[in-house]
Amino acid sequence: MTPKQRYYFNSLTLVGLYIGVAITLIGLISQCSCSRPPTNPNPPAKLKTRSIKQQHEAAVVIEVLCKTPTGLKFGYIGSGVITGPTQVLTAGHVIDDPDCIYSAQDANKKHHPLTLEIWKKDLDVARLGSSVPFEPYSPIEISDPPEVGARLCVVTWYPQPSRFCGDYYALSTNGGVANLMWDGRVFGGNSGSAIYDAWGHLVGITTHTRQCPDGSQCIGFGTSLNQVPGIIQ
Repeated sequence: MTPKQRYYFNSLTLVGLYIGVAITLIGLISQCSCSRPPTNPNPPAKLKTRSIKQQHEAAVVIEVLCKTPTGLKFGYIGSGVITGPTQVLTAGHVIDDPDCIYSAQDANKKHHPLTLEIWKKDLDVARLGSSVPFEPYSPIEISDPPEVGARLCVVTWYPQPSRFCGDYYALSTNGGVANLMWDGRVFGGNSGSAIYDAWGHLVGITTHTRQCPDGSQCIGFGTSLNQVPGIIQ
């Protein structure tokens, strides 16, 4: 073999070695968790997917009118979700003053006077009835608690239409009550907002948040509606 032939032979051998190493690396990367499909890419059986538009249409702002020593005081104090033609769910602490008058303002800026129907203080969830039907209204469905690692989203329009999502899920225990916990952000006024899974099925109600070391509100908590049987009629 001449020196020139030997040079070409060594070059081709080296190129083949590089190609073999590249194929091996691609195979390893394709097996890592970051490229795997979701553990459950399909919606739960028998439940209809709820669009983001429908999720926003179901969001309301909870308003309050309270008597004070100086007169009546009006304000926005929380959020809620329409779960029936005349039914709203919110966080229990949002309506914790029995001397106040509450109402819901829907996405069309229409006001709905509310009366308290169910108040679960220990679970921080309340159901209120509206004297005026909500329009539009699309049936809402409760899903079972999602698997760890599932995507959860909080949908609200207070102080503006927003959708905050977290990519992780856990079930924490707080005083013996099972609570949803995710790494999505929750802001003031979001208490009572709906927590949806990736297909728009209602899984819980937002209750509170926890600060991270940098001061940001990066851990969200809520009550799983599976812990409150009968809360939706």
